[in-house]
Amino acid sequence: MLTCLSISNFILIDKADIDFQKGFCVLTGETGAGKSLILQAIQFILGARSDSKYIRNNTSQTSIFAQFDISKHLSIQKILPEMALENDEEPNVLSLRRTLSQEGKNQIFI
Repeated sequence: MLTCLSISNFILIDKADIDFQKGFCVLTGETGAGKSLILQAIQFILGARSDSKYIRNNTSQTSIFAQFDISKHLSIQKILPEMALENDEEPNVLSLRRTLSQEGKNQIFI
């Protein structure tokens, strides 16, 4: 389950930090409020094709950070140590960060 999303310099978003509480979460807002941008940011962090058009104007890079609660996903918990990606401090949390620079350099951190 997605628990936290942090967006920086993504399309029109300067900075946004969203904490998702346990239970049903809904994104609502008027037309043009940025709901689709949040969904695009989630797709980006999950591996969608990158493009420099995602970088906010007059900035050098975009960065998306997401945390997931994996306490109910035993298959993920099992495979992370096999890939040397253990999180000793928070074993039930998977953190992802993805950056994209104007030069096209794409970095993904787990």
